[in-house]
Amino acid sequence: MNRIILCFSTIMVLMSGCTAVPQNIKTSNGSTNVSITERSVTNVGNIKEAVSDSNKIYNNDYQQIKIKPGLDLDFSNVTDVETYSLSNVKWNDSNTQKVIDFFKDGDFYGETKEIDSGIAIDGGWTQYSDGEHDITIDSSGYVAYNANRSSPNTIIVDSFKYGDERCDKKYELANGNYSFNEVDNYINGLLNDWKTIDESLSFVPAEIFVCKDEYDNYSYDIFYAKQANGIKFDYELSSTFKDNSTYLYLNVQVDSFGDICFWSNNNGIYTIKSIKKINGPFVTLDEALKIIQEKFTPHTDFIISEIMLSYEMIYDKKDKIYKTTPCWKFNFNDNSDKDEYTHKVVQNVYIDIISGELFDRYNELACW
Repeated sequence: MNRIILCFSTIMVLMSGCTAVPQNIKTSNGSTNVSITERSVTNVGNIKEAVSDSNKIYNNDYQQIKIKPGLDLDFSNVTDVETYSLSNVKWNDSNTQKVIDFFKDGDFYGETKEIDSGIAIDGGWTQYSDGEHDITIDSSGYVAYNANRSSPNTIIVDSFKYGDERCDKKYELANGNYSFNEVDNYINGLLNDWKTIDESLSFVPAEIFVCKDEYDNYSYDIFYAKQANGIKFDYELSSTFKDNSTYLYLNVQVDSFGDICFWSNNNGIYTIKSIKKINGPFVTLDEALKIIQEKFTPHTDFIISEIMLSYEMIYDKKDKIYKTTPCWKFNFNDNSDKDEYTHKVVQNVYIDIISGELFDRYNELACW
């Protein structure tokens, strides 16, 4: 677990850019919701048509916005847009036994005993161990398996998205040289078995971190995202769409081919209560960028480092259920000031692809 936290702490720092957030979008809690009712959006009725010309944004000029060359803007695998209502699974002893059996079937466990338990705000948790490996399970379906092999002095040496050519590059694990694609094939077998525990949608690989410890041993930290119709549920730790939103991912760590040293599904397991197909119209990527440029005061150029289509999960307090909003998601930073004594800013900007509403989130880190 220490390795996972270290890896993502490093990534959060590396993703930061410099200067303060424009005052017209900055609020006390770091969030701004902007309605676009005052402008007429040229929406496109079919989602395939709406995403088909995304690469053409490189031919356009946007005020204050520069787009990093070579971004992956291929959304050809997007087939439909749906909205989902989800709630945490109702956990019981049968679910717990399925989890324990899942890891035993992988030859990870010997005789398993309960060693600890506790009460959390939203339920309870129990920890099991065979003396070498631990499993923690809570009432929301959160599961964390740990083989207790991680080194405290582990660093990230590379990171890339699924589909990058580096997925075929081999690194020396404890029992041989293996690429991410080879490791992913192995994990896919486990994910098929995991469906008996988590039945709602499938996990697909999203982001891969290659780590190395102080003894030059390599490992993969892999983040899998839920996906529906080619659109991933937001899985990034830095994302906070709204104050009552959440994110989903499965984190798997492999330091030896054919063996898992860490497995965790953050925020538990969700059951789909309802699905509604959306027929459009939809906001195109070009239109989304025009919405963004109109909402920012003249300040500086912002560099967009990543563009995604994602489902954002927001908790509806009235209905006591999570609901999804399909969005264009932009990761970008303010690049105007290189002064080492200024602040660094990371921005997440979202455009609801149905309504065109803009949501902004930022994080600030003091430079030294």
